[in-house]
Amino acid sequence: MSKYTTLGMREVYENARQLLADNGYSANKAKLTQSLIRSEVAMSAASTKFHIPITVNDQQNGNAFNTEKRLQLQDVFIVSSLAIKVAVPASATDAMFDTFNYSNLTKFSATNTANSVRGAYSNGNMSMIVDNDQILPFYPLNWHYRAPLTQQATNVGYTSSGVNLLDSADGSNDGIIQIEPNFILAGNAQIDCNINLPAAMTAVESNSRWIVLFYGLLAQNCSKVAS
Repeated sequence: MSKYTTLGMREVYENARQLLADNGYSANKAKLTQSLIRSEVAMSAASTKFHIPITVNDQQNGNAFNTEKRLQLQDVFIVSSLAIKVAVPASATDAMFDTFNYSNLTKFSATNTANSVRGAYSNGNMSMIVDNDQILPFYPLNWHYRAPLTQQATNVGYTSSGVNLLDSADGSNDGIIQIEPNFILAGNAQIDCNINLPAAMTAVESNSRWIVLFYGLLAQNCSKVAS
């Protein structure tokens, strides 16, 4: 059952309106809708820091992947929950891949790559600075690790032929952590968000990625209130 109750979501909505007003935005004019920001960055065994692009004009990692959903410059996003996932797309343009909250051994098939993902979740963190304000100084990745009770495998069962299993996954709950206090991301702000590891990953799969999902309310075309 989803953790998002009607009462809880209503509180998120009221918090969003108050945050907009407190930060000088016109809450009465803002069109608030349920939405998300989806940011992706390629894994690498040569780095301990992975920049998480938030806005559409962030080119630090090069062009955006076709499965990303970034924040438009004229919009404002109120973050109420987070998910940090991993994936191994077939290519840079693959759009039909699964995402995971653990080192799925059918995707991270080599022992060293699977261990690297698990170690990154165990010891890594995410940080975020917005317009020189440190929003997330040290946010643990391990809060988002979730190894399902039933994991994807082949030929598992009591018969000679076995059965094919998929992960027992709940997209509305698994690895999603509610954020209190909620915080604002403005499309015209300077946002520096990073996944930080204490040491580089031992090895990575080809095309593997970190995927960060920010859930919350989108305020479209939300302009500053004149002072």
